[in-house]
Amino acid sequence: MTNAYNTIEETLFGESPKSVTAHLIKADFYLMYAWRGRGNGTANQVTDKGWQMFRERLGEAEKALNEAWALDPRDEQIPVLMISIIEGQQKDRSEMEKWFQRAMKLNPNNYEACRNKLHYLLPQWYGSRDDMLEFGRECVASTNWGGHVPLILVDAHSEFVRTLNSDDHSSYWLLPDVWPDIKTGYEKYARLNPNASRFRYPYAAYAFRCGQFQAFNEQVNLIRKSDVQPNYNYFGGKKAFDKMVAFANQQGQTSNPSAK
Repeated sequence: MTNAYNTIEETLFGESPKSVTAHLIKADFYLMYAWRGRGNGTANQVTDKGWQMFRERLGEAEKALNEAWALDPRDEQIPVLMISIIEGQQKDRSEMEKWFQRAMKLNPNNYEACRNKLHYLLPQWYGSRDDMLEFGRECVASTNWGGHVPLILVDAHSEFVRTLNSDDHSSYWLLPDVWPDIKTGYEKYARLNPNASRFRYPYAAYAFRCGQFQAFNEQVNLIRKSDVQPNYNYFGGKKAFDKMVAFANQQGQTSNPSAK
């Protein structure tokens, strides 16, 4: 792994030592290399040697990005990648926010920067469910951010539920504050992207999961209007899709099965 990169690095920096791309490639490599040195275990399973390699390699990644930023502070990839490095280095939220704001100033539709910030706010890192949802709602409310950014509110719930035991997943989607967020995120996205249609598949799936069967049927009808041949595979095949539709129709106007 390192031998292959070292060969590339000689070529990259030999031909153009002040290349932003070269520094970005180096930073990306050392970030990946840092996690390889640390290993995939939980913090208490990492060896002293693993922590040492992790810190040293993240330091190399940070140095490369700072050099890239000095060369071109207009490249949005630099602050996006820096957020991930800051997370690994356990730096304060203020430092992460500084680079996040730089990324969003360069590109108000920077979904990747928002995803990286959301990851920083996970409970196992430096945030909480409240922090994640607050940020997701900020992404929806913003009048400056667009593109896929409003879907960060949906991502906040989908990422948080992964932190729970599998037995708690189903009940999570029925919590009273979940569906309003899912709906708000997708509806804002739809307004900003009037020609988009593929988002209706996950929108329908979330509606079903949240027990919002009327909303599920509405999205299914819109899918059928926009797609001559719906992608039934998204729902596990046509047979599974038909079962979902039949079940939703049986529920009538029921909005949440937990109310039964």
